[in-house]
Amino acid sequence: MSARTISRPARSRRRRPTVGPGERIAALRTRYASSPVLRRAARLRLAAWCAAAVIAVLVHHTVSDADVRQRAWGRTRPVVVAARRIEAGTLLDTSVLTSDERPIAVLPDDTLRGVSPGQRATRSIERGEELTSSDVAPSGRSPVAAQLEPGRAAVVLQLGEAAPPVDAGDRVDVITDVDPSSAIPVTAGASDATVVAHSATVISADVDLVVLSVAETEAAATAHAALVGGISLVVRR
Repeated sequence: MSARTISRPARSRRRRPTVGPGERIAALRTRYASSPVLRRAARLRLAAWCAAAVIAVLVHHTVSDADVRQRAWGRTRPVVVAARRIEAGTLLDTSVLTSDERPIAVLPDDTLRGVSPGQRATRSIERGEELTSSDVAPSGRSPVAAQLEPGRAAVVLQLGEAAPPVDAGDRVDVITDVDPSSAIPVTAGASDATVVAHSATVISADVDLVVLSVAETEAAATAHAALVGGISLVVRR
């Protein structure tokens, strides 16, 4: 008995009609227009893409600016700066100091990274100014002693009503009508008044009491004249 071969007719595949880009876009618009959920999702994706683009631009500009500053100034290092204006003789601690990164290229060689407990300012320091070794007195100094430079001494003068209106930082000459070598006043017409301290610096002034920084070589004569009496201050420019 011979096998029978059954042949099936081949299926004809139906070709889908070609859809152009314009028709696809139109179909998507129709789909989104008819679905609030899809519209909301599309808006959220668009907002996320826009936010990401803005952040990328800001980060790029920030990094670029940092690179420009780095190339312009070079390396930086932390230094101690005044957090506010510091008056001479002020105790230096965290209430008046802070730390900041500054370009090494513009820093003085003796710019400080920190201060020790008990140190005081030797001069008035403006807010944001770096502190150097000359701005800081050794620990344990009094507010007056902290402001004295090497070779200087402090003299307290009781001037009474003759005290001129001076402020801390003023430069003055100390003049007396007493012979520095004795307690005898200079007679009228015999000699001019004597300058016992040249270009002294006013450390503090309170009504009739003035504290001066004078040269150590002039400290004794200035103190002697102040004890004897007949002393005056001449304010310099």
